[in-house]
Amino acid sequence: PGSMSLFSIRGLGPMRSVIMLDGIPLASSQTGVFDMSALPILPGQSIDLDLGGSSSIMGSGAMSGMIELISPSIIDTPFCSLKGGAGSFGELSMSLHGGMSSGNTTLSAMVNHFQFEGDFPISFQPTGNAPMMSVKRQNAGNVRQNVFARASHVFEESQISTSMWTSFVKGDRGVPGAVLTGNVESAEASLHEQDIMIAGTMHAPISANAQLRIRASYRNSESLFKDPFALYAGPGGADNDFLTQDIFSHAEVAYTPHHDMWFSSGLMFTFTDLQGELLQPFAKGNPRRISGALFTRLNSQWEGYIWDFGIRMDMFSDQRGPALSGHAIIMKEFSDALTISVKCTRDFRVPSFNELYYLNYGTQFLSPETSMGIDLGLTYTSRNITGQISIYHMSVSDQILAIPISPVQWSARNIGRVLSSGIESSFGYHIPIINIDMQLSYAYKHVVDGRLDSPTYNSVLPYTPRHTISMSMLYAGPMQSLGFIVSSIGERFGLMGELPVSKLKPVVLINPFFEYRIPLHIGMLNMRAEIRNLLNSNYQMILNFPLPGRSFIVQCGFTL
Repeated sequence: PGSMSLFSIRGLGPMRSVIMLDGIPLASSQTGVFDMSALPILPGQSIDLDLGGSSSIMGSGAMSGMIELISPSIIDTPFCSLKGGAGSFGELSMSLHGGMSSGNTTLSAMVNHFQFEGDFPISFQPTGNAPMMSVKRQNAGNVRQNVFARASHVFEESQISTSMWTSFVKGDRGVPGAVLTGNVESAEASLHEQDIMIAGTMHAPISANAQLRIRASYRNSESLFKDPFALYAGPGGADNDFLTQDIFSHAEVAYTPHHDMWFSSGLMFTFTDLQGELLQPFAKGNPRRISGALFTRLNSQWEGYIWDFGIRMDMFSDQRGPALSGHAIIMKEFSDALTISVKCTRDFRVPSFNELYYLNYGTQFLSPETSMGIDLGLTYTSRNITGQISIYHMSVSDQILAIPISPVQWSARNIGRVLSSGIESSFGYHIPIINIDMQLSYAYKHVVDGRLDSPTYNSVLPYTPRHTISMSMLYAGPMQSLGFIVSSIGERFGLMGELPVSKLKPVVLINPFFEYRIPLHIGMLNMRAEIRNLLNSNYQMILNFPLPGRSFIVQCGFTL
């Protein structure tokens, strides 16, 4: 609670996957990431997850995959839901969701408030054989408000469908530092954030076999960083404001000449403007980036196979030459339940503004990351059983990584070559007699420094566990639900070279929950209790940043 929620696919980090809402990318151009705790979650949404490279579809950043939330065009039943919760360490939350439909028009909205004090007790070991010490975590609090509204309309005669949504996020969070020798670094650092986004989509038929698709968005983000003890910024510390503006537009024409074939082609344009004070001198306080892209994609079914090909060319005003990406996918359905696929991709990512321009971190002449990848996948789906296994390998050139250049300073650098290989598998089973759903997932990742001349050659990249396991079980009865989620993360290292001093121990987290529903005349009353970190594990996801032990949360909601 209180920290950013980031999504990483195949050990490559959150900057190498794209998160979208109705086809609109959500990551910040300044940081290259998106806090998933700000995602609007409403009834009727679906989630598409595409593993493996997808730059030929969405451009920069989609090196390991993309995640898209898709909102329903029409809500069949009006709804209204009010929910509140309270938990350990000053956690409070409240949300109001609602939606209605009138003819071909649908309106939905959401208002959320969340706060977390962030003063939880933590234990750490100052040096090798010294006894464990206990202190209270400082400056890990967070207060956030989120407002989201969406409207969609389908014109019955012309079959044109349109939607527009807007999002407003405002938050104040502490920026907790490392815990070293009993002291908490950055004890007064804070970040104030405000983000406004407006987006719209339109699908319009051009002919019986062709359709025009348009997406566009405007984003205005402001962040204010304060740290009175950041003396590198001057005697008064850091007090720096950043303002980012993003414009995104995407237009394509999809044509279906035959029921077994379709292709699409289009263009994309983006403009980004960053104004800030805590930037490298060469940024001159106002870096900008203009980009354009041309793309085409073909999908066909022939002799029992599905063939999918795509190619794309991007140009960036602050980068040399074009960035080329492409994909080729072949799928074979051996039965209604079994599918085998092969996917080959070429992908890329341009540096974020922070990697280029942030003071004491950014590097002016960073090269874009490029990658080549291959995936072999097998999927099985039946009435009560689902299974999936995939084997992949990816070679990344010029991967950008934060490299320590002093005890207190890091720098973004192209480190050369990274090799990422692994196996992903999942198994799901529904037991109809007792109405229990079980899910088991396992992933093995081997993400290493692939530079032959590197002193850390073949060593695992920082914060990349080789093994991750998750398991969940859910029982859903007419009036109650109960279950648990188990997450296990293997050993990893906080520094390049697998240095023993930076080793992080494996983590096992168990979160059980219980929910009870009481039907009333006009709605449903929901009560839920959850225990996080049942075993009270002492763990860190980032070196010297301990996280909370056991905590509790109780929620109560009412839905019409």
